[in-house]
Parts: sequence; C-alpha cells; structure tokens
Amino acid sequence: QMALLQLEGVNDMDAARALRGQVFYFDRSDATLPEGRWYDLWTGEACEGAQYILREAQLSVCPMYVKAGSMIPTYEPVSYVGEKPYDRLTLLATPEAASYVHFQDNGTDYAYREGAYNLYAFSKDEKGTLTTVMEHENYPRYDAISLKIIGKE
Repeated sequence: QMALLQLEGVNDMDAARALRGQVFYFDRSDATLPEGRWYDLWTGEACEGAQYILREAQLSVCPMYVKAGSMIPTYEPVSYVGEKPYDRLTLLATPEAASYVHFQDNGTDYAYREGAYNLYAFSKDEKGTLTTVMEHENYPRYDAISLKIIGKE
C-alpha cells in the first residue's frame, strides 16, 4: 500500500495527472475522463478518455485513474506528520515515457526560501529506465527512490 500525495489546485482537468472516480450505490463507480489514455491505478487497465465510464467497484476501493505519461510521487502511509521520515520515494508511472519534476524540503518551515531544498527531474522511457537529474541540491537526499509501473508488479 502506498499513500498518494494530495493533488491541490488542479482546476484544468486536462492537465490533471490523476482523477478520482465516485463510488455510488453499493457496487458501481463512475468517472468522466478527459481526452487521452488513462489507466486504472489499481488494475492497470487502460481506458480511452473523452467518455463517461461506469464499472463495478467495491466501497473499500476508491477508483483512481492516471493519465498516460504521468508519474505520481508516493510515500509510505503514515497516521500523522512526523510518524516516519519521508526518506523513501516511490514513483508510480504509466507504461509510456513519462516525466516529473519533484520538490523536496522539510515541509515544516520556510528554509526553502534560503535554498534548503532539492529539485529532482525524473524521466522514464518506455522500457522502464528511470533517469534522475538533480536541478538543485541543498537538502538531504532520499535514501531510496524506486519506480513502480502501473499494471505491472
């Protein structure tokens, strides 16, 4: 299990990297996907966008769809801030080539204004090879960075 970082301030759904479907009744889920190719986060099933989809779902599973070419940062689940260090980053990516720029700081103060942060540029090719470029480094690095391809274990 991984915890998705919250997506905030996404007004243009075409630019969104992930969408959450609604679970209604007791066993159905619906979502309207923007144009493009999307993947069910839990099953890896590919869906074409620009359509309304309805599928069976359990109440215990929140339907999530990830846009092709996306990388989504995740951490181990925690119950509260500070429970565990955020020292391991897992990138969830779709099978296609993908890229993502990731900002890392302590998350508790304004030290980033003085340059205490890291800025990573991640890219992945269709073969699953992850390339990392440090665009700014002035903070302790992650102990581990891993890549998980949606739909492949």
